[in-house]
Amino acid sequence: MIEFLTFLACKKEASIESPEDVMAEFRSMTIKGGTQLIDFNRMHRSMLQQLMGLYKDPALDMRKSPDVSFTGEIAADVGGPTKEFFHTAIEALLKTDPLYRMQLFTGEQGHCVPICNMDALSSGCFLMVGKLLAHSFLHGGTGLVGLAPAVVKYLASGSVDEAQDVVTTADIPDIDIRNLLEKTVYAHNFVC
Repeated sequence: MIEFLTFLACKKEASIESPEDVMAEFRSMTIKGGTQLIDFNRMHRSMLQQLMGLYKDPALDMRKSPDVSFTGEIAADVGGPTKEFFHTAIEALLKTDPLYRMQLFTGEQGHCVPICNMDALSSGCFLMVGKLLAHSFLHGGTGLVGLAPAVVKYLASGSVDEAQDVVTTADIPDIDIRNLLEKTVYAHNFVC
């Protein structure tokens, strides 16, 4: 990720190109030859467990083209299985994992926020999320759609001050707390 940010900083100084051109150039500089075998079991009880194992493995070289195979299925990866892997893996981040009984993001579509969970943080779950998203991004997969605008702003800028400008009550996943806050704000505005 640091390489990409450095690359973007150099691009800003050199010339203005379309985002697609910048990504194509970055991919051509970053992706190296060969393939990285990824065996993934769609029927496994815990997607999170599989993803943690994959992205904590020091032998994983995310710069190589993924060659995805799904356990128990026969298919050559000419692009379809890789796209399906990234889609399935990223989609799993928004669901409750049956083994660990937690989900990493919560909230309504378009307002999802990371959970506040020290176990998830200390075990490296969010580092894994970053690696998964970078891996998907590098190889043309999808991103994490549905994040709250404030989360996106913070990830892009690193600034809490900039992110706070776009926070809304819709970003509060707990309906009861959201309703209480909205009533308090309404009462305050009505009295004042």
